[in-house]
Amino acid sequence: MKVNYILPYLIILLTFPSNFSVAQKVDTESLYESLEWNFVGPYRGGRSTTAVGLDSKPYTFFMGTTGGGVWKTNDAGNTWNNVSDGQITAGSIGAIAISPSDENIIYVGT
Repeated sequence: MKVNYILPYLIILLTFPSNFSVAQKVDTESLYESLEWNFVGPYRGGRSTTAVGLDSKPYTFFMGTTGGGVWKTNDAGNTWNNVSDGQITAGSIGAIAISPSDENIIYVGT
């Protein structure tokens, strides 16, 4: 008796074509065509080994690099300036810390 109730529904489902599928094919080339590259800096080469920011100035960061030197940005990384030229003779900077008592004091480890 229960088969008689299910059979008409099966016939209806089988007669209607299925135009959709669970996983639709996406043309990834057309998705990526509208994207553009945006360089976010810094405008220098090399690898960064450490970075630290200031709580009181959200766009100010200091970065230590493998090529040497401590770099500073005031605009969230759009431009970087070397703040250690001639002061640090070691090749690579491994750590940077800002003094909790005075943010004008920066500790640099090589």
